[in-house]
Amino acid sequence: MKKILSILVLSFLFSGNAYAETTEQRLEAIEKRLERIESLLNPLMSLKENNSPSDVAAKKEEQEKLSECIKIEDINTSIITDERTNEFYPYVEYSYKISYSNSCDKDIYGTPTFSFLDKEGLILHEATIYKPVLIPAKGSYEAKGTEMLSSKQKINRLHSSSAGLNNLGFY
Repeated sequence: MKKILSILVLSFLFSGNAYAETTEQRLEAIEKRLERIESLLNPLMSLKENNSPSDVAAKKEEQEKLSECIKIEDINTSIITDERTNEFYPYVEYSYKISYSNSCDKDIYGTPTFSFLDKEGLILHEATIYKPVLIPAKGSYEAKGTEMLSSKQKINRLHSSSAGLNNLGFY
């Protein structure tokens, strides 16, 4: 009986190596995967190479022109729901309205942002309206939204608000 058990144990030990992958096979499989990843990344690398320093400078100059055209005329906030005394889930829901004006001769689009700030001017929470808005040439636009602060620490640190417009571009 001992001989049969020892033969079984030894056969199990040696049979595991029969199906094992060699180091060379494993390296070849990894190299194939890396080649596939490189082939998928080639189009992205060509896009990166096309950004010459003059293109980058032109984009920066355009962004500066756009920033000069846009002005934030007014920011209004109002508390919709105040549940800061709720012991299980304290929160305060705010509504906000941002008035933008465009002084340029072209329509400008961008993504409105609204930030809650503490006393030092640090951002506690930022709200973004992900749908780009169009501000007409020599015109204005009002962005509206709601946002909820749900941490008692944030609610207690809230001091002021700020607004902006990201991802600017001419339409």
